[in-house]
Amino acid sequence: MEQLPASEYLEWIEYRSRVPSLDTKVSILLGELIALTANINRNNDLHPEPFELTDFMPWLHDREEIKVKEVQETTMQTKQQLEIINLGMSKFLNKLGKVQ
Repeated sequence: MEQLPASEYLEWIEYRSRVPSLDTKVSILLGELIALTANINRNNDLHPEPFELTDFMPWLHDREEIKVKEVQETTMQTKQQLEIINLGMSKFLNKLGKVQ
């Protein structure tokens, strides 16, 4: 097994500090889904303010290494990339006559 050069190891550490892990992304997406569901069913008289992600994931307030906005931006970028891929695949399949 080859050893990882120290410079590459440091690059990976820096990368991990900038890019949230998949577990973090999934947790935040689920938290957003729960907040959305709660807001759809919210009684405006009892809860005039909309629920937020951190209402369902309070530990995010205490953890500086998780930056919710960065994860949300990454998630949005991923969604946009998937939309582009979907559009491209639709055009490709249309050319093949597979999709109407």
